[in-house]
This record gives sequence, structure tokens and C-alpha cells, in this order.
Amino acid sequence: MVQDTEIIRKANENAIEIEAAANTRSQKLIEDAESRVNTILHDAGTSAEERRKGADNYAREVLFTLEERIADTLGQVRGGIDLLEARPTADVAD
Repeated sequence: MVQDTEIIRKANENAIEIEAAANTRSQKLIEDAESRVNTILHDAGTSAEERRKGADNYAREVLFTLEERIADTLGQVRGGIDLLEARPTADVAD
């Protein structure tokens, strides 16, 4: 009977140790997973910000180029209008 009690006590001690070790391991796994998630989210945010900046820069360059072309075309249109206005008008009735 004493031997049975000793076996039960040791089994309970072992169970407590195993449970504590499992809890420690599971907590470590959770912390590692949370750390990886935070790293992934940070990297994704950084990557998204870099892509957005790159896209904004590209759009800005395209818009500046378009603005230059429109300004050139507008200059040509204005030149044509000025040329037409500088011509003497002929009387069509003659």
C-alpha cells in the first residue's frame, strides 16, 4: 500500500513536470509565432510603402511628361492662332 502511494505520488509529480514543460514549450511557440507574425506584418507594410512610393514617383514622372507635351501642343496652337490673326483679312465680296 505504501508502495502504491509512492508510485501515485511520483506519477503525479511526473505529470506536473510534464504539464509544466508542455506549458513552457507552448508559451514559447506562441511567443515565437507572434514574433514571426509581427515581423511578417512589418515587412509587408514596408514593402507596400516602398511599392506605393515607387508607383507615386512613376505617376509623377508620367504626369510631368504629359504636362510638357500639352504645353508644347498649346504653344503650337497659340502660334497658329497668332499667325491667323496677323494675316490681313481679305474682303470676300470683292
